[in-house]
Amino acid sequence: MSKKEIVRRYFAASQGNDGEAVAALVTEDVRWWVPQSASSRNHLPRPLAGRDVVLQTLWQPGRTRFLAEGKQWDIHSLIEDGDMVAAHATLRATMVEGAAYENHYVFLFRFEGDLVAEVWEHLDTAYFFERVQ
Repeated sequence: MSKKEIVRRYFAASQGNDGEAVAALVTEDVRWWVPQSASSRNHLPRPLAGRDVVLQTLWQPGRTRFLAEGKQWDIHSLIEDGDMVAAHATLRATMVEGAAYENHYVFLFRFEGDLVAEVWEHLDTAYFFERVQ
C-alpha cells in the first residue's frame, strides 16, 4: 500500500471518529507537532509524544464537540516524496450545538515503514480551540 493510501486511511478514520483505526496507522512513539499557537495558548507540549497522548489530546475534543454525521474531510492534494506525504485538506463538520465548523489544514506526515512516525499540523489553531472548548 502506498503512503498516500495510508494517509487517505487516516482521513477516513478521522472522519469516522475511529480512534482505533488511527492508532493502527501510527507508531507507538509517534510525535505530533501542533502549531506554536496551540502549544502556547493551550499549554500543549511540542511535540505531543506517544500514540496514547496524541489520541487523547487531539481526538477527544473532536469526538465530543463534533457530530459524527456530516463530518467530512475534503482532501485537496497529496504529495508524496520519499518517506513524506504532504496533505492539504479541509474539515467540515457540525458542532454538537449545531454551529457549522470549517477549517483548512496542511499536514506533513513522516513514515517509518508503513506507519506514520511524525506529523506536522498547520491550521488555524486558535479557531479550532475557540470552537471545541
